[in-house]
Amino acid sequence: MKTVYLCLDSDEAGNDACSRLVKLMPEGCAVHRLIPLFKDWNEVLQHRAEITDGKFLREAVYGLKEPPQEEIVEIIRMSEVDTQTVEWLWKPYIPFGKITIVQGNPGEGKTTFALRLAAACTTGGTLPGMKPMQPFQVIYQTAEDGLGDTVKPRLIEAAADLDRVLVIDEAKRELTLSDERIEKAIIQNGARLIILDPIQAYMGEKTDMNGANEVRPMFRRLADVAECTGCAVVLIGHLNKSAGGQSAYRGLGSIDFRAAARSVLLIGCVKREPNIRVIVHDKSSLAPEGKPMAFCLDPETVFSWVGEYDITADDLLSGAGGNSATKTEQAERLILDLLADGKELASEDIVKAAAEAGISERTVQNAKRNMSAVLGARRVGGSMVQLHQEGVAPPRTRKLKVQNADPLHFALSHFHDNLRQ
Repeated sequence: MKTVYLCLDSDEAGNDACSRLVKLMPEGCAVHRLIPLFKDWNEVLQHRAEITDGKFLREAVYGLKEPPQEEIVEIIRMSEVDTQTVEWLWKPYIPFGKITIVQGNPGEGKTTFALRLAAACTTGGTLPGMKPMQPFQVIYQTAEDGLGDTVKPRLIEAAADLDRVLVIDEAKRELTLSDERIEKAIIQNGARLIILDPIQAYMGEKTDMNGANEVRPMFRRLADVAECTGCAVVLIGHLNKSAGGQSAYRGLGSIDFRAAARSVLLIGCVKREPNIRVIVHDKSSLAPEGKPMAFCLDPETVFSWVGEYDITADDLLSGAGGNSATKTEQAERLILDLLADGKELASEDIVKAAAEAGISERTVQNAKRNMSAVLGARRVGGSMVQLHQEGVAPPRTRKLKVQNADPLHFALSHFHDNLRQ
């Protein structure tokens, strides 16, 4: 029995009876009252022939008691979900509309990379493997560097369009990841990239960084902002001091930081090449992980992209420099193989062979410098001609050969060079 209709007289006794009966009805049962057209039902029966259209009721009172409503679970059918294509700021490393974390040890190139990224976005520059982009507004928040003495000079050095680099004013109130000003600033200025450096400074002073129950809602809110605005959110983070641990557990704070990000990039210094910084794609939820990419922080050239680099995240963190040989070492072995048994080969042929093996000409030149103790060279044809540009001579064929093909001699020579460095 699900429903009860009370049909009592429309008088004081009938009203009291209804009140008592409603209270006695079992849970889960709906109770309604039908009030007769006249004082009591007997009168209705006596005059039923006079009542037109069968209107025997003066009123029907529904819901004197209702069963508790079962909560309806909102369901999304996958057939109704629109398929979306991922847009990329830098494929497959930094997606638009998602959170990307860039982490590494202090002083190993995180901020340099972030500023170069911002500069490229404001000027329509190119990132490795990408076509030139249309310039757009970038929001850059930092809690570690001064805007006037550090950030602006470095942006000028990176040739950024300073009019397109924006900063949310925190003079009256510090910014946090859940601050509504982030979404408003993105929408009002049409920004397509926001960088916050470092994550820890924008968690809020009362937030426990290691507490999943506090981290998850904050990141969920930020992820919603990224998705609804289409803005790429890049968070710069430090690593913890657990040396030797897996890269997934080296991020400072809760593992939920990493879980919330769709892409995680690890930046580190290569000890054997102190000017080289490598970006390793440590997590990718939207595409296959990209290959490690290196850039050079040279005192003269300041910043330049080197290209792909053979190293894993865990090896970069451990300082081992990679399980396999570096590109320079691969180039050295290639040169030895090409010049084995006293062979001579033109420099351009060595460069061509290296290119086919995925080794750049610059790397070949570095390898040749490392091998200077065992390589000899002679010119073939041509004569020295002084050009208008001082110190520039026409290209001439140079043939290389191994002076001493003894592998032990080469190994010891290379070892001594490394010791001097």
